Amino acid sequence: MRDRAILATLLYHGMRREELCGLRVRDMQSRQGVVHFRVRGKRDKIRFVPVHAMAHLIEEYLAIAGHGADATGPMFRPVTNTARASSTARSIPPRFTATSSANTASTPGSAPR
Repeated sequence: MRDRAILATLLYHGMRREELCGLRVRDMQSRQGVVHFRVRGKRDKIRFVPVHAMAHLIEEYLAIAGHGADATGPMFRPVTNTARASSTARSIPPRFTATSSANTASTPGSAPR
């Protein structure tokens, strides 16, 4: 749900990644009956972007995530899965990365050091 809301915000509103990361819940506001995002862009310029009809994804995400009432908090919060992250971190040796495995696969007879 969060990822769909993020993609909808980026695609339908033409925002930069940094602008999206800087959005707060309070930045989605109504001005003269039209819902807008208050976006802080490059050089701290403020612009108001009308919210697209797909904004229902954002509202649904805020309702499900339960932080829609936290006006000063970030609109999109990181998702962590501690069970998966900890098991993955323990199962992969630190020096065996995607690059080293790709190098190993392309060079017959070699192994990572």
